[in-house]
Amino acid sequence: MSKKRLLSVIVAAAIAASAVMISSAADNDIYFTAVNNTLLDLTAATMPVKYKSTLYVPWSVFSSKELETSALYSRGSQTVVVSDKDKTLYFDMSAGTTYDENDRAYSFTAIYTNDTAYLPAYHVAAFFGINYSYIRSDQGHIIRLSRDGYLSDADFASGAETLMQTRLSSYKALIAAEETAKPTFAPSPSPPAPSPAYTEPPQQPQPGEDVTIYLSYLGINENTEDVLDTLSSYGYKACFFVSAGQTVDHADTVRRIMAEGHGLGVLFEKDFETEYKEASDALKSTAACRTFLAASDHALSSDELDAIEESEIVIWSGGTRPASRYEAINAVDRADVRCCMFIDSDNDFTSSLLYYLRSYGCRFEKITELTLPER
Repeated sequence: MSKKRLLSVIVAAAIAASAVMISSAADNDIYFTAVNNTLLDLTAATMPVKYKSTLYVPWSVFSSKELETSALYSRGSQTVVVSDKDKTLYFDMSAGTTYDENDRAYSFTAIYTNDTAYLPAYHVAAFFGINYSYIRSDQGHIIRLSRDGYLSDADFASGAETLMQTRLSSYKALIAAEETAKPTFAPSPSPPAPSPAYTEPPQQPQPGEDVTIYLSYLGINENTEDVLDTLSSYGYKACFFVSAGQTVDHADTVRRIMAEGHGLGVLFEKDFETEYKEASDALKSTAACRTFLAASDHALSSDELDAIEESEIVIWSGGTRPASRYEAINAVDRADVRCCMFIDSDNDFTSSLLYYLRSYGCRFEKITELTLPER
C-alpha cells in the first residue's frame, strides 16, 4: 500500500471513529436552532449535537446573510472556512486545528458527525460578534444565534412555542416511520439475484469549478514580498502592474517577480504614453525585461481605451477591484466563466483569500500578452 493511500485510510478511519464517539456522547435532549427570529427546520441533519459538554451546529448555519457570515465546507480536505467582512476562521478537522487569518491558533475545533462538519456554536459566535443564547423550553432547547435589534429571547421563545410543537411532532413521527420501515429478513426459497455493480454517487459540483481566475496587483510596496511568499506556497501565478517609481524603489522585488515566473506590466495614472515609456525603461534597466501589458489605476472610458488600442500595448481593464476578501469571494461566486481581479497593493488579504479559494474548484491563470482582456 502506498504512503498516500495509507494516509487516506488513516484519516478516514479517524473521521469515522470521531463520528461514532460524537454520536454516542450526545444526550437524548431535543435541540432546535434559531437564527435571528427564524426557527430552523428540525431534522437529524440540522439538529445541534452535544459533545463533551459543548454544543455544535452544522457548518451551514453560518452560511447566512442574516448573520452576515459566509461558510464553505470541503469534505475532501476536511476543512471548514467561515468569514465575515473582517475576519476568518479556518477549521482543519484532519489536523484538529483552528486558526484565524492572522495564523492565531484557537483551542476549539470542528467535529465530524451526521456525515458533515459541525462547529462549536458559542465559540464561533463569539469570534464574529454574534449573540449566542441557550433557551430552555418544554418542547426542547433552543440554540439561538442573532445580531442586535431582534426580539428578546423570552419573546422569541414565546412566539415560537406553537411552531416548535408542530415541528417536534413531525420529527417524532418521522423517526417512528423510519423505525417501522426497517426491513425484516426471512429465509428465501430461491437464491437472491446478484447485486448490481457498485457505482460511485455523482460528484456534487464545487463552487467556482468552471471559473478561471486572473489575479493581478496594482502596484508593489513593502507588502509585496509577503504576497509573493503566499503565491509561491500555493503555486499560483499573478501579474504585477508597476510604475516607474515603484520599479526603482523596489528593484529587488521586481527581479523576484520575474524570477518566480509572475507577469509584469506597466501601471499608469494619467499620461499613458509618457508613463509607459518611463516604466518600460525602468523595467529594462532593473530586470532586463520588456512588457506589452498595462493597466490603469482608475477606470478607463471607452474613448480612452480606443485611443490606447491603436498602440501595440494590451490594456487590462474591467474585471473586479475588491477591497476585501469578502468582496473577492463574492466576485468568484457571481462569475460564470472567468473572474479578473485587480487587488491594490495596500490591501493585504491574499493569504486568507487563497486559503478560502483552495476549497473551490477554480483554475488560476497568469495574465500574459496573449490573454484577451475584458471590455
